[in-house]
Amino acid sequence: FMGPHWFGPLCVAGILFTATFFCIRGALKHVGPVSAAVCILFFTACVALLIDVSFRDPGVCRSKVIPEGTPENLLTQWRWCDFCQVYQPPDGAHCPDCNVCIAGYDHHCVWMGT
Repeated sequence: FMGPHWFGPLCVAGILFTATFFCIRGALKHVGPVSAAVCILFFTACVALLIDVSFRDPGVCRSKVIPEGTPENLLTQWRWCDFCQVYQPPDGAHCPDCNVCIAGYDHHCVWMGT
């Protein structure tokens, strides 16, 4: 699942690549190969985490019924979404950008694509 803004992660990857390229050039020219290796290490970690976050399920709600075992005091806080035809948990909301309900929704991130 990737949201409608698939170009966001590509832009972030491009920015990371460009910045890393110039950092490595500067490190090799002025500091040394150890600094360049550290730049490559951070770049690799950043790209791996960007891919992980971009393709991770943000918590799409799919339940047509309130889950069993929900405490009595929280039952009234679950809401029905007329767009998705699912129950939203108390901390969930309908994302207008993705057009799905997300548990734990706080914002839609264009840069991560979620």
